[in-house]
Amino acid sequence: MSKPFFTLPRLGRRGKILRNLTLSLCFLALVWAALEFPLPAVPAFHRLERSYLRQPSQVIAQLRQEDGVYVVGVSQEDAVVGDMDYPTLSAWPLSQDGASLMPIPTRKVAPETVFFLSLNTPQDAVTARLELELSAWLIDIGPDTDVPVLELPNAEDSGRYRQEFRQYQAQGQRLDSGAFLFPVRAAAPGDAADGAGERRTLSALVDWYTYTAARPGRENNPDFLITAHFYDANGRQIGQAVLSPQEGNPFCPSQP
Repeated sequence: MSKPFFTLPRLGRRGKILRNLTLSLCFLALVWAALEFPLPAVPAFHRLERSYLRQPSQVIAQLRQEDGVYVVGVSQEDAVVGDMDYPTLSAWPLSQDGASLMPIPTRKVAPETVFFLSLNTPQDAVTARLELELSAWLIDIGPDTDVPVLELPNAEDSGRYRQEFRQYQAQGQRLDSGAFLFPVRAAAPGDAADGAGERRTLSALVDWYTYTAARPGRENNPDFLITAHFYDANGRQIGQAVLSPQEGNPFCPSQP
């Protein structure tokens, strides 16, 4: 019987471990390439900033919502929110008058939880609490009139509209950056009769169009007042931030 022209060397235990490790790394590289080389959230966020011709900002928050991961960074001029699952970048103006609040947008139409983030947070703040009061007009539409939408009532059909008043409180989650993240959760269960209307109203609070359309002294829908209180280690209040349509348009403060 003729001898084989070429034979592979017999591998010892260490050689088999190295071989299996090499094959595993090659497989992971193929999977990563098939997924178009996704990066971790923060490097991906900075790459998204570069695609918008922006300089890298200082990342102050990273959170997962019902519809994906969001990253927030701040620069000297504004704060930017990156939607990492549907890569887009949005800028929110920074207040020049101390601490402020920014709503974290979501693509979810009726989320169970919405988030607000503090900006220019007082340096000595150790704890924080958020209070929210709102009123909203809703009307049910659709074939079975079971889809609530936000709409101001008109005189011709005012009987179909209803006004809801709600109050919420949220304890701030202090992040490593010193900012506070405030989760506001719907009070009614998702399958409750009034749950859909409540969640759609909460969604409007983090929809930035609500703020660009805000007009002080006029009827806004929803109308709300969000106040964050900041406390030091001794429990003394050292600052607060307010977010409300009655405060005007944060994107254009001079607009009446």
